[in-house]
Amino acid sequence: MSELQEPKYGINDNGEIYNRETGSVIPEDEPIFILRARDIHAIGALKNYSDLCEVDGHIMTVLRRIQDFANFAKNNPERMREPGSKR
Repeated sequence: MSELQEPKYGINDNGEIYNRETGSVIPEDEPIFILRARDIHAIGALKNYSDLCEVDGHIMTVLRRIQDFANFAKNNPERMREPGSKR
């Protein structure tokens, strides 16, 4: 997982997902939910999430990611899709 794909997390040599800033590993028993930029509902979900956040620094990070997703959608309309669709 490149930093371009996910700036906060990476995958270490052991195949574990870790926080790039702190180095802490996400335990295998902790569920993770991934939204892809091609998902037509992702931007809306991220906007709703940002409305729930209370820490300004985190809100700004989420808003930057929303812009990344919006740029992807604008530049790649042919790749946008309903989640679970076969196309």
